[in-house]
Parts: sequence; C-alpha cells; structure tokens
Amino acid sequence: MSYRSLRKTKARRAIGVDYDTKPAANAVFGGERAAKGFVSKSVAALAISALGLGLFASASPDFSAEATTPAMSTVSHTTHDHGHGEAPVAEGVDEFGRSADDVSRGATRADMAEALAAEEDHAAEAAPAGDAPAPAAEDSTAEEAAQRLLDLAADQQKLEDGTAEAAQHVQDEEAAKEKQAEAEAEAQANRSVAPMAPGTYQVGARWGAVGAWSRYHTGIDMTAPVGTPIYAAAAGVVTEPKAGGWAGVHAVIQHDDGSSLYAHMQSTTVKPGQEVAAGDVIGYVGMTGRTFGAHLHFEFYPNGAKTDDPYTTNDPARWLEGRGVRL
Repeated sequence: MSYRSLRKTKARRAIGVDYDTKPAANAVFGGERAAKGFVSKSVAALAISALGLGLFASASPDFSAEATTPAMSTVSHTTHDHGHGEAPVAEGVDEFGRSADDVSRGATRADMAEALAAEEDHAAEAAPAGDAPAPAAEDSTAEEAAQRLLDLAADQQKLEDGTAEAAQHVQDEEAAKEKQAEAEAEAQANRSVAPMAPGTYQVGARWGAVGAWSRYHTGIDMTAPVGTPIYAAAAGVVTEPKAGGWAGVHAVIQHDDGSSLYAHMQSTTVKPGQEVAAGDVIGYVGMTGRTFGAHLHFEFYPNGAKTDDPYTTNDPARWLEGRGVRL
C-alpha cells in the first residue's frame, strides 16, 4: 500500500466511514474513477479538518457538536466535472460521506466531557477542604487529647498524694521518736538505782535504829572500801550541801518528790546546779566527818524537810522500794 493510500485509509477510519463495506457509498463512487480520485482527495482533507475539530471538542467541555454540525451541514460539496459530471450523494450520507450517527460522535464526546467535568466538580465540593481532618478524626483527636490531660491530672494527683503521704509518714516518724524520747526521759526521771552497785557494799545500820546515836539512826549505812563509786539514786539537780560537819564531804540531789543525801564521801564529782541522771557517778566512798569506818551514809528528805535537820528524814530503803529498787 502506498503512502497516499495509507493516508486515505486513516482519514476514512477517522470519520467512521469504510467505503469498502458501505454499499451506498460504493455506489456513489463506483462509476466514475476520475471523480472518485478528486473527491477522495477532498474528503481526506476535510476528514483531517474534522478530526482536528473532534479532538478540540473532546478537550474543551464548552465545545459541542451542535456548534459544529450546522457549519458542517452548510458546506457545499462541489466537484469539478472534468467531463464526468457531478457525483450524486447517497441518501442518509452527508457531504463528507458520513452518516448521521458518525456526525453525532462529536456531540457525544462533548456530552461525556461535560458530564465528567460536572462529576469532578461534585467530587471536589463533597471532599473536605484542604488537608483538614474529617469531623470523626477531629473528634477522636480531641477525645485523645482530653484523655491525656485527664491522665496527666491523675498522675499529678497521685504524685501529690504520694508526697503528702511521705510527708505524713515523716511527721509520724518524728512524732514517734519524740514520744519515745519523752517516754525514755520519763522513765529515766522515774528510774532509780542503788547508790552503789550490787555486790560492792553491805548494809549496816538501818533507818530508825537506836543505839550510839542521840535519838535514832536517820539513814542507812552501806559499808564498802574507800574509793567505791557512788551513784545518783534518781535523776535530779545537785544543790548546796548544808548537812553540817558530821556528814563530812557530802552531796545533795533535789528530786521531784524530795532530796537524797550522800555523806562521808572521799570526794565528789558534781557541783551545785548540775543535772544528773539515775546511775551517774557523783563521788566515791570515804571516811570524812563523824564516822568509825569507810561507808556511805544515805538519807532521804521528803519535800518540805530541811537537809540540815536529820530528824526530818524518811526511811531511804522504803523510798527506793517505792521506785522499784531493793537494797
């Protein structure tokens, strides 16, 4: 097939007419070869123009077949006789050899383009604007953010509760320690011990004994070697020793319920105004004052009694027994 025949074939296919298969068209062009060649050239040129118009119509929604069809219908097809006369046009075929169905293809393309454009506009209107999330997504995001805030608030509350609980625990511990210290202080204040350690002394004359004394014995004698430690029988404050010469070196301690006196000491380790606890060393056994051997003369003066009047004493053994100590 020559290049010219190929172009004619493409032109015929573009306008939808097959001259080999349409009897009416074959009848028109079958009789006159010279006219056929001339008309074929004209038809090919017009077919290429029609193809361009069809492509333009498919690209532009505003272009319609109605705008092109009348123009096409007004085109007059005039042939040159060349001795063969004008070729007749078959019924149902236009000047370009196209049927009505073929001519309406441009209108169909335009309608389809308009429908497609309308559908795209509708889809664009229905779609959410920009990148904004759908309402459901926005609600979900807001709920998640609110839940996170609630979780943070709950964690903060737990932290505050834990801090308050820890602070309360510390306060409770401090209160318990203070209470324990108070109890220990009270116990220490009420605690009493023997003036000398058990096993280091022997009991001699007791309180109230009658004999070599002018009236009666005003305390209890505890014999022990010189230098044996002497302890405060209970907690108190050391006061001025005012018993007199008979007591020799001595010490007096003021307690809550009276005063205790320690006489005939070799030396003392305390001074007036000093606070002492039960069991603190306050001096050592000696033989000072009016005595016939090394011993501790131990007396107890109840509140209101004067330590310079020995006949105002009470039995010191009974006083210690009242504090849980037995001599």
